[in-house]
Amino acid sequence: MTRRAWMICAAMLSTASAAGAVGTVTKVDAIRLPGPAPVLQQYGLGDLAGGTLFYDNTVNPTGFFTSRSNQEFADDLHMIAGGVLTGFDFGYQKNLAGNIDIVFKFWDNNSIDDPPVTLLGGPYTITGLPGGGAFAFHVDVTGGPVLNPDVWMGMQIQQAGTNRGPLIYDPPVTGTSDDYYWNFSAVPPGYYFFGGNPVANFFMAVEILPVTPVEPTTWGAIKQVFAD
Repeated sequence: MTRRAWMICAAMLSTASAAGAVGTVTKVDAIRLPGPAPVLQQYGLGDLAGGTLFYDNTVNPTGFFTSRSNQEFADDLHMIAGGVLTGFDFGYQKNLAGNIDIVFKFWDNNSIDDPPVTLLGGPYTITGLPGGGAFAFHVDVTGGPVLNPDVWMGMQIQQAGTNRGPLIYDPPVTGTSDDYYWNFSAVPPGYYFFGGNPVANFFMAVEILPVTPVEPTTWGAIKQVFAD
């Protein structure tokens, strides 16, 4: 797979508030971006880990990103199945040159998107990421945790500053995501969205290695051997 980054420009961010459908959902204005979609590039060296995309929201750009610098947030990902995490993709915009670090976490979730409480995987700190445009990366995970089909994927850009944050894509082509995200750093923490335009889903993908269950007949045979 050919993976390279591309560069784009951006405008200012403003905020407002509104009531939402899940708890208290606060409206945040997104920043419009011109140009085509970024193309993934691999972070680091080596072959891509084995696994299958069980959630993929890297195909349909909305033309927006949102400024989430130095804030910890998480998007709800409803994957087609659970299993062992082997890799993930992410995309972000940073207008100015200079490297940044981003921390990722995976939190337990359910079908109705209760707040993230139980940490399943991470933190995974990706360092030395470039600035000066929009970029997208794939990251391999070795010895990853078992994820449930419903997770919150957390992302935090470590450096403070304006006009740097995740790319907004929608709709996902594999799995689903609802029109809000959870912001740990906001006052108050809670569900946030962009008023429906664009839909509050971020450029994210998750690769999973399905867990193979033990066949009942096999387990029964093993028990019979020890019983004898």
